[in-house]
Amino acid sequence: MRFKKARQTNQNLDLEENKKAHDRVFLSLHNTQLSTKKI
Repeated sequence: MRFKKARQTNQNLDLEENKKAHDRVFLSLHNTQLSTKKI
């Protein structure tokens, strides 16, 4: 039972990491669009 709970926690951590990575990519794309608009 403890093992299953640990795996669940790992899944939640993975989701957090994926969300952070997604946000970083989104922000960098957004910044790129902003800089190209200025030109």
